Amino acid sequence: MFSESTKAKLEFLLKIISDIEYIINKHDGVAQALEDIEGHHAIMMCMLQIGETLPKIKEEELSEILPIKLAYKMRNIIAHDYAGVNPNIIISTVETDVPKVKKAICDLLSQNS
Repeated sequence: MFSESTKAKLEFLLKIISDIEYIINKHDGVAQALEDIEGHHAIMMCMLQIGETLPKIKEEELSEILPIKLAYKMRNIIAHDYAGVNPNIIISTVETDVPKVKKAICDLLSQNS
């Protein structure tokens, strides 16, 4: 069991991931979304929010399940070198890692209910 605060953070993360999925679907793919000015900024902000929110989860056992440190590193790269972020890294992260995080969060929430 985890706290209500952690539950709220996990639900917020699912909302952000849902927003990423919406943006990707609207643009017919991650690469196309990143080529669009609005899609680019929207995905980058969502990734930044994931990196801001995950480290606020303090339960030790969840740090073994969720990529908290990696998300925070990505957040720092986006925040401090926005124009220099390699779009291929964002594409790979969104296509590979974000779905894994979504599944882990869904599993955690279902186990906690």
